[in-house]
Amino acid sequence: MPEGLRAHIQYPNALFRIQADVYTKYHMTNEEVFYQNEDLWSIANEMYGSTSAKMQLTPINFIMKLPGEDSAEFVTTLPYTPSGKSNMTGILMARHDGPLYGQLVLYRLPKDRIIYGPEQIEAQINQDAEISKEFSLWNNSGSSYLRGNMFVIPVEDELLYVEPIYLEASTGSLPEVKRVVMYYGDQLAYEPTLAECLDKLFGAGAGDPLKTAKPIITGHQMAEELARAAEEAANQPQQPEQGEQPEVSPGVQPLPVDTDGADISELAALANEAYENALKAMSEGDFVSYAQYIELMAKYVQQMVR
Repeated sequence: MPEGLRAHIQYPNALFRIQADVYTKYHMTNEEVFYQNEDLWSIANEMYGSTSAKMQLTPINFIMKLPGEDSAEFVTTLPYTPSGKSNMTGILMARHDGPLYGQLVLYRLPKDRIIYGPEQIEAQINQDAEISKEFSLWNNSGSSYLRGNMFVIPVEDELLYVEPIYLEASTGSLPEVKRVVMYYGDQLAYEPTLAECLDKLFGAGAGDPLKTAKPIITGHQMAEELARAAEEAANQPQQPEQGEQPEVSPGVQPLPVDTDGADISELAALANEAYENALKAMSEGDFVSYAQYIELMAKYVQQMVR
């Protein structure tokens, strides 16, 4: 196979899922524990679509920098819970890039405290009075709400949970993203846009709508780009210096880089604007500008986290 083509090969999700299933039991190395199934795991469950039925998570792709690594890489993840329980016990990742292709990495979560699993986060979403009221209203007004996939994204020393909420008319129109739910550090954000969720989770002025915020395109794009930003995912050799603007295509507007003195709301608006410009650059086939805008968004999100 030509090297240029081989570089684009993705580690197959079907194989990764089989390995993840096998590892729910074969992570036990003590023969007595193994024989008695004392530490059996399960792939984490989530609620998906229009029903409240549980289903196991499917492999989800991210671009992020793993702990201890110098650069971002393409990975596929699946979270684990103890068998019969909802709290998380580990995250299995398959690596895709270069010589790391096919390498599986398990991140074990500490046992001395409860780490919420996707099912527990969704239970908290359902218990929220504002969210529950809006879900009921949507279902009784000639439409229905749909849950997207739950994304579990490591950020710093915590886990960020992201779930898009779609609204579908009874006439069978295409579902539209209406809300984004985020959970981070015991805080829950339920807002129309990515920028407003970030504003609520990371700083003062929580809940204030951002006038410059624009609706996200899809929940999948939002979650993947947030993971890339929050984990310093952009792997470009040069970063824009203070006061400089990235070189972009003529049809894409550059953003200011000098953010000295900017507050949380301003940084959230800039992160959202950089994200929208990245999508525009990608639609125009300008992948250089796309990467630079994602870098810029990473810079703003990192400033918000700090």
